[in-house]
Amino acid sequence: MAFFLIEDFRAGLDVRKASDTAPAGTLTQFDNAHVSAGGEIEKRLAFSSRYTLPSSTFGLCTLENQIYVHGTASNPLTGAHPNTTYFQVTTSTGSNLSSMVDWDVYDGQIYAVFELADGTIDHFYNGSRVTAAAGKGRYIKTFQTKMYAVENKTLNFSNAGSCTGWTGTGSGFINLAQQDARGVDAVGLEVYFNQLAIQSRRVTDIWAMDVDPANNALQQTLHQTGTLASRSVSQFGNGDVFYLADSGLRSLRARDSSNAAAVSDIGSPIDPLLVAHINTLGETSTALAQSAVEPVTGRFWLVLGDTVYVLSYFPGPKITAWSQYAPGLTFDHVEALGNTLVARAGDEVYTFGGSDGKTYDSSETQITTPFLSITNPARTKTFEGVDVACVGTWKIGVAFDPFNPIYENVGTVTNSTYRTGRLEMAGAGTHISVQLTSSDASAASVANVGVHYSGGEVG
Repeated sequence: MAFFLIEDFRAGLDVRKASDTAPAGTLTQFDNAHVSAGGEIEKRLAFSSRYTLPSSTFGLCTLENQIYVHGTASNPLTGAHPNTTYFQVTTSTGSNLSSMVDWDVYDGQIYAVFELADGTIDHFYNGSRVTAAAGKGRYIKTFQTKMYAVENKTLNFSNAGSCTGWTGTGSGFINLAQQDARGVDAVGLEVYFNQLAIQSRRVTDIWAMDVDPANNALQQTLHQTGTLASRSVSQFGNGDVFYLADSGLRSLRARDSSNAAAVSDIGSPIDPLLVAHINTLGETSTALAQSAVEPVTGRFWLVLGDTVYVLSYFPGPKITAWSQYAPGLTFDHVEALGNTLVARAGDEVYTFGGSDGKTYDSSETQITTPFLSITNPARTKTFEGVDVACVGTWKIGVAFDPFNPIYENVGTVTNSTYRTGRLEMAGAGTHISVQLTSSDASAASVANVGVHYSGGEVG
């Protein structure tokens, strides 16, 4: 009898290959869990309800350990809304707020852009309307003492040392369409090293910006890459800029010591899933996609509809692993708050991991390996048992036919089987796939999976 061991899961979710040709260590299904820095599978934390905001509040911004919301009515917050600040704002037209388009921090204060119910765009800084920013743009970024705002073909920028002055010395604008014919629908801004990346749907421009507008200079234009969703554009790691493109998740990263940008296909293992999801949602809903980074673990989140695509990236142990969370909610806003993430769905505010950062729920965690040929894809093997190194309770299923993937339950384990004895099974086939499911409201993990078999020798 022989033994085949899937040593770890450092490759994560990868749907680029057929299920009967994908390598061991990848997963064809990876729900409500992620990969640890050791290459093991860990169940995700719960999305715990924190409190309900009054319906007259809009948006969700965070700064250090404080949440900020806006509205036009008198302050409706009470003691039931801890660590939350309300900005009562006066709009330019008298129309109520409709949705928060973008926000950033300037000089330690919240700068937010809202669309009003009548379609007008208003800017607010520390709760006061920035009158000079009228018509300056929807998408903003703080950079080198100025506030930048972009919409369509125009990039506007404020005075040096001010986010409220848009007409004085140092302020101005750039007509992006005069630099590149395709730069007419800019929807994203992000800092790329010491430059500014400006993204349209099909074009990404890299600009060197200066306090003196006369020194602003276009450094690089990348064609056939851009973003569908302004809030998906986010810094990650040491200078990379992630963004959701038509083809999936992409990254701007330095190609050499000059920091000249090149496009990386960081999302390629899950791009087929992303593209299918984009096509299902449509452009309007996809445009609401957003990104976030867990403050402690550094995991990247792409929130698209009711799914969170999670990247566990640990360069030291060479782990780059995607997975999916299914919170059962569609989040309007996801932001870092202290050492965790908070999210707003409708008027409800959720904390990832609960108040103690250690709370789990009973959402089903499920992982599925590819159909593995082990030694020889053309030889039939007899499969006789499964061993699992795990923590928590897991139901184990196996399937032998890639074209008819029906998983037979072979048992349930609580903690590792290596000392207590393998799960016996009887099955035959050229390939085997193992599926593990956990639904307890407690921590659970899987370190490795082993299969006992005979036959299938090469030769």
